[in-house]
Amino acid sequence: MRRLIALLTALSLAGCGIPATAEMWFQTKCYLGDGVIRNCSNLFGAGYCIDFPEFDAFRPFSASYRMVRIPKVFGRDPSIYLKFRCAPGSMDAIKNSTTASFGITLVDSTGGVIRSVEVPMSTSICWETGGVCAAYDLEKSPFHFRSNTSYVLKVSYDPGSVPPPTKTLYFSVDNCAFY
Repeated sequence: MRRLIALLTALSLAGCGIPATAEMWFQTKCYLGDGVIRNCSNLFGAGYCIDFPEFDAFRPFSASYRMVRIPKVFGRDPSIYLKFRCAPGSMDAIKNSTTASFGITLVDSTGGVIRSVEVPMSTSICWETGGVCAAYDLEKSPFHFRSNTSYVLKVSYDPGSVPPPTKTLYFSVDNCAFY
């Protein structure tokens, strides 16, 4: 019994497995703010994702989302993605042909800008899995959030002359466990 408790404690501290999944479930229940949060932990690690409302891919867009009590994942910061539905295997062609770009600004509770980035889709890193495409910048997209801090996430989108071939897009704060 002592070995089991020691093992579960070690896994919990390392952010692994079932203890981490349970902790992430609790953290996602404590999240306050806009968007829809979900627990995307797996057997090997904790994770969460916050998806914000969809918007028209053919029109410029800007929005502000309130976020409080964002979950913490040991050893990893979330990235902010522009996501949309797409055909499997189509992301390279989309990236090479689109002129769209998006912006992300993180503001603290006093209105101070923590970080602001602009990402052209043509230079972004893109991935596709399960019919969902995502664009981000490896260096610009990860954001660090402190526990119990209030933030406003300001996002913008410019379709350019050639938007992605989809009707709608959405922003996502993604820190899912992928291993």
